[in-house]
Amino acid sequence: MGARIYVGNLPMDIRTRDVEDLFYKYGKIRDIDLKTPSRPPAFCFVTFEQMRDAEEACRGRDGVAFEGTRLRCEISRGTQNAYGGGGGGGGGASGGGAAPGPVGEVEGGLKLSSCDGTCCRLDIFHDGAFGSICDDSVTVEAAQVACAQMGFATEGASVQVGGQGYGGSGTTPGTGAIWLDELRCEGTEATIAECPHNDWGNHNCIHAEDLGLCCPGGGDGGTGGGSGGAAAAAGGGGGGGGRRRRRRFAVRRRFGVRDQARQDPRVAAPQSRKLCEDGDLGLGWVFLAAAERLIRRALVGS
Repeated sequence: MGARIYVGNLPMDIRTRDVEDLFYKYGKIRDIDLKTPSRPPAFCFVTFEQMRDAEEACRGRDGVAFEGTRLRCEISRGTQNAYGGGGGGGGGASGGGAAPGPVGEVEGGLKLSSCDGTCCRLDIFHDGAFGSICDDSVTVEAAQVACAQMGFATEGASVQVGGQGYGGSGTTPGTGAIWLDELRCEGTEATIAECPHNDWGNHNCIHAEDLGLCCPGGGDGGTGGGSGGAAAAAGGGGGGGGRRRRRRFAVRRRFGVRDQARQDPRVAAPQSRKLCEDGDLGLGWVFLAAAERLIRRALVGS
């Protein structure tokens, strides 16, 4: 697999060849994965053939002045995960198995908040409380890691980030702590907490920059892994039909059909027509219309 190092504080116009020039003397380089997020600084992951070469490269380059900044270099904490890396995401699309986790109120657990469709604010649990993640330096690889951690599919996952400076990300801002900043995932980490980032709580962000996350199957009632783990993260139910059932019950509460029909069958006929005219039940209007006819016949015969 090789030994991978993280290199931060790179200029935005850096090229792969420039990174190679910085590290070639420490040993054989297998791969250079350069990342240029929407706002500086850029960063990269360099994979060496040997661990000793990676360790020597970090010792030799960490803190070195380069293009007006000081390089940050460390051994990458990311490991190839067992549930498909940047691929299937642990069965999120098919609904098999629980979320790999952690999710919910455990250290490093994730939660989706203030969802708008499939896009939500991504919160992380630390030191006994949930907090948000700043969108600085975040790339789509963070979405793949987060969605997989919660048991959702990773194909098509994306992040909501803002522009330069304090530009808003577009997601609903949080109100508590901002736990993570400068989150730089490669996409192979098992959890968001394993991605390189500033120390917990060390940031220069405002809540308008809170990171938004869009997971296929996430958001409004999404259930991810299907066994409750990702459902807890997304605030949804444990089964795939949760959203449909909640909508049906909400429609009934809106017009009072269920309770009123028990008291007086004459109420059910006009109310059922109201449901059909509004189109809230879709194809169910056929059955409601039939029920209305039966009620009318019963009223005529009584």
